[in-house]
Amino acid sequence: ALMAEWKPELMRQPVKDCFYRFNRDTRFSPDKSPYKTYFSALFSQYGRKSYHASYYLQLGDGNYADGGLFGGSWCTPTPIVRKLRRAIADNREEFTEIISNPELEEFFPGWIGDRLKNVPKEFEADDPLGEFLKMKDIGKMYSCGEDFFLRPDWPERASRLFSLLRPLNDFINYSFDE
Repeated sequence: ALMAEWKPELMRQPVKDCFYRFNRDTRFSPDKSPYKTYFSALFSQYGRKSYHASYYLQLGDGNYADGGLFGGSWCTPTPIVRKLRRAIADNREEFTEIISNPELEEFFPGWIGDRLKNVPKEFEADDPLGEFLKMKDIGKMYSCGEDFFLRPDWPERASRLFSLLRPLNDFINYSFDE
């Protein structure tokens, strides 16, 4: 509900479509270990199984230490990534303004995701936005320890931090749907 204050479309997503399971059927398996050892949830009006940009929360001993808040798009089909690259190239000023937000850079430094080795052939090799044109996945991460989730106000803080990612996610999703 907190995130719906600045992203009303999230109210349409059923709760069961937000959370990832961490147990698997171990009835007939000698290995009784859990499917994963951390909690994670994804918030998006498109649902958990969409390639659209979304907001992702992870808590526990997964790949990112004790937890983190993420935004962006992962495992995006190649034709859709090409649309995003074209949108970045065609809307340079808007994209640069979004990623240059000092508050966004303060809390979400750097970019995460897979990249190509070279700028795709349809763009200039020395393009100032070349690093973004190489991206196959595009996202930002706020790394937070478990202390973040132990504070009583963590949902409000997480919502506030996720709201910083909204312009980026909106740009990505608009590019995908265009």
